[in-house]
Amino acid sequence: EIRRSIYEFTARAMQPEAAEMIFVFSCLTDVVEARFDSAQRDCSEAIGHEPDNPGPYKLRGEASLFQGRYEHALEDLNYAIALDSTDAESYAARGQAFRLMRQYPRAVADFDKAIAIAPQNPAYLNGRCWIRAEMGKRLALALRDCTKAQHLTPQFAAAFDSRGLVHLRLRRYARAIRDYTRAISLRPEYATSFFGRGLARLHLNRIADGRRD
Repeated sequence: EIRRSIYEFTARAMQPEAAEMIFVFSCLTDVVEARFDSAQRDCSEAIGHEPDNPGPYKLRGEASLFQGRYEHALEDLNYAIALDSTDAESYAARGQAFRLMRQYPRAVADFDKAIAIAPQNPAYLNGRCWIRAEMGKRLALALRDCTKAQHLTPQFAAAFDSRGLVHLRLRRYARAIRDYTRAISLRPEYATSFFGRGLARLHLNRIADGRRD
């Protein structure tokens, strides 16, 4: 219904500013609804109408990120940051692209920038925690980030899942199990937490429980 109204309005719009607004809104709606092919088209339309607006570049970059098109994501996110260097979300999205490309130092650097702009955002703290856990380096700093994210948002399952991975890397298996169990209680469909808890249980020779997880 929203999409039909958007295109009807666009077809009838006489003012360029209205068309720009409609395409930006449609681009945002596409990304939120995980319609990434449509997002590519609508965000490109928005960019064509308003090439100096960083928002559509960021959204198109995020769509490319979800599609696994990391080089395209980086190109758009670099442009978005060049247009607006104060947007924490653009740095975080680019950090995720670098992480998925296994360029971990660059990923951490981008999350450093995102956190400097928005220090109370638990998602950015959790993102930096996860990257360091994935690297297996500077794990004390990773623990600090995950713990702070949990304090900021106690129901944030991802922070418990990430800290579980940190404990797993540190071979603190009982602590990993506690964090993974907490994550599962908050999000029962969290497959990574079942997998991590299973590994921790296997390391403690709890074979049946580990295999079940």
